[in-house]
Amino acid sequence: MSQYNTTSTMDGLFKTLYGDSQINLVPESNVLLNLIKFRESEKLGKDYKVPVTLANEQGATYLAAGDGVTTLNDSIAMTSKEAVVNGAQLIMRGALDMESASKAAAQGPKAFKDATQLLVENLTDSASKRLELMFLYGRSGLATVSSLSSQVITLTTASFAEGIWAGMEGAVIDVYTSGGSVRQAGLVISSVDLDARTITVTGTTTGIVSTDVVYFKGAYGKECYGLDAIITNSSSLFGIDASAYALWKGSSYSAGSAALTMTKVLSAVSKAIGKGGLNEEVICLVNPKTWNNLNSDQAALRMYGDEKSEAKNGFEAITYRGPNGKISVIAHSYIKEGEAFIFPPKKVKRVGSQDLSFVNPTGQVFMQVPDKNAYECRIYGNQSIFVECPAKCVKITSIVNS
Repeated sequence: MSQYNTTSTMDGLFKTLYGDSQINLVPESNVLLNLIKFRESEKLGKDYKVPVTLANEQGATYLAAGDGVTTLNDSIAMTSKEAVVNGAQLIMRGALDMESASKAAAQGPKAFKDATQLLVENLTDSASKRLELMFLYGRSGLATVSSLSSQVITLTTASFAEGIWAGMEGAVIDVYTSGGSVRQAGLVISSVDLDARTITVTGTTTGIVSTDVVYFKGAYGKECYGLDAIITNSSSLFGIDASAYALWKGSSYSAGSAALTMTKVLSAVSKAIGKGGLNEEVICLVNPKTWNNLNSDQAALRMYGDEKSEAKNGFEAITYRGPNGKISVIAHSYIKEGEAFIFPPKKVKRVGSQDLSFVNPTGQVFMQVPDKNAYECRIYGNQSIFVECPAKCVKITSIVNS
């Protein structure tokens, strides 16, 4: 049965058992990955070209009754530009020792699945979480430092989300100054205290101060732009200057260092209505603690319906009616406690060359690890999140949950 001790045979078993493309095991907690379906865009060279409209036709002529024959004002064409979006690559590795892999392959598909299922599921969970976090906070950072005591880093309440740090023991992080200079790199998380908002690390922590920002190792400047960075951008993004076109810039609304209420959600949405002409359904992603505050905020415009996403058994979402239409407030464990994001889901795209898949661009699944008695499989994705009209989006800040 020595023929089973090959990567090609293991690839064949893997594809038979798990499928030869995307592994459909993305956890439901990853809201954006489930809400915004991946679209393999047409590539021109290495970039994705997406046309966007930035200004309307302006060649209008006004005439009063009896004005007679008048020369019309010149036409002023609408402004349309191509946004250039690059897919960011994400790769996660997992290994299986040769003895276990060979025995499992020799014993057939069931044994092979028993030996690999935990690895496959955990790699998928881990990669999809990293991707979801990138779509939310790519280029913005995972959290802000509040204080440092020896190897214990305390994170600010406003920038903390339990879901980000749960299960992150062993992860490697870099700490940057607020100005974008590396402060300390390669710190390994040894423990996490979700109640105290602390991460204990091994490595040199000298010099880390409040206002420093935490990123995953090597992520700084390599991730795609997340919702946070896109909505708060005020300069050039995807090749278009937000300072020149109001529709390319999102809005910000302060909750006034207090709990978020329905009234404040509606006020935030109104900024997108006035600035971006928002007239469609929006999603409002909030921290679970914020969701609890809103859930207790009984208001006349609150609505319960029959759809799974609306407030009913389990309260998966709280749904309001605003001037734009439906506003669905969804709790997301990765959203930081002090903020929330409002966006129209139909205006947000996921583009790139490959969704998360164990089949890498070479067509392989397993490969031998050099100098190790192990086989390695990798989950790979190349994609980016893209908002067609940032002016229809709002970031709510200064939320203090009660």
